[in-house]
Amino acid sequence: MSTTTANEVAETIRLQIGHRAFFMLGTKMIVRHSDRLVFSIGTGARCNGRKVNRCTVILDANDTYTVEVGNLAGLNYKTLGEASGVYVDSLHRVIESLTGMRTSL
Repeated sequence: MSTTTANEVAETIRLQIGHRAFFMLGTKMIVRHSDRLVFSIGTGARCNGRKVNRCTVILDANDTYTVEVGNLAGLNYKTLGEASGVYVDSLHRVIESLTGMRTSL
């Protein structure tokens, strides 16, 4: 069994979301972690009526994802919405539902 490096997991998540989705979300920053990808979201994203500017996609142990959105202001981060057990073919739909923004045309 081969081990996967941190960059491989994050890069796989990035490729699954796709360049067009990042463009449509107004992403300016992408950060790779060992089991997750964190990226910024442009203006206009809202979850439960509150401004969203960060999205985190975490690889779970059962090969599904947890998608979390929140707001980062200075050093303060507040989670505003989350979805667990997300399959890769539902990533776009979940991100759209949590942010109110489109990820495709």
